[in-house]
Amino acid sequence: MHRTHQLIEGLERTMSKLAAAETAQRGFLTTGNDKYLEPIDVAIVEVQRELNNVRALTVDDPLQLEKFDTIEPLIQLKIRKLREEIDFRRDIGIETALRTIDGSASKNQVMDAIRTQVALMQDAERHLLDERTADTAATSAMAKLTIIIGTSMSFVILSIFAFLLSRSISTPISKLEEAVWDIGQGDLTTRVQASPDDELGRLGISFNKMAEGLQQAYA
Repeated sequence: MHRTHQLIEGLERTMSKLAAAETAQRGFLTTGNDKYLEPIDVAIVEVQRELNNVRALTVDDPLQLEKFDTIEPLIQLKIRKLREEIDFRRDIGIETALRTIDGSASKNQVMDAIRTQVALMQDAERHLLDERTADTAATSAMAKLTIIIGTSMSFVILSIFAFLLSRSISTPISKLEEAVWDIGQGDLTTRVQASPDDELGRLGISFNKMAEGLQQAYA
C-alpha cells in the first residue's frame, strides 16, 4: 500500500480508536460499571500504536511531521482527560461527576482541535496523491506518444531501407538483362559494371568473362 494511503488510513484508525475510548468512558461515567474500563485501556493502547505508525510515516516529510507534532500532544491530553474523568467519577459519584464534566468547555474543544489537525494532514496527503496521479497520467501519456512516434519512425525508416535495397538489386539485374539481350543480338562487345563484393557483382563478372570468351571465339 502506498505511504499516502497508509498515512490517511492510520489517522482514520487513530480517530476511530480514540472515539471508541471516549464512548467506553461515557459508558463508565453513566453506569459506574467496571466492564467499560478494559475497552478503554485496549482502545488507548491501540491509539498509541497508531500514533507510532503515523509518526514513522511522516519522518521524511517535515511539513506533515510538524502537523503531527501538534496532533500527538492533543491526543495525549485527551487520553489524560479521559483517565482523570474516570478517577473523578469514582471519587465524587455519578451526578456531581457528570454535571462537572458536561459543563467543561475544554472537553469538546480538545477533540475538535484534534479533528481539525487530522483533517489538515489528510487533506495534504490527498492533495499530494492527486499531484502524483496527475504526474503518472502525464508520464503515461508521454510514454504512449513516444511509442507511437518511435513506431512510426521505425516504419518510415524500414520502408526507405526496403526501397533502397530493392532498387540496389533491381537495377543491376536490369542492366544484366539488357547485356544478355545485346549478346543475343550479336553484340559481343557488351559488358556490365561489376564488383566482387556481392552475389550480383560476381554474376556480372562471370557474364563479362563469358562475353570475352565468345568475342575471342568469334574474332
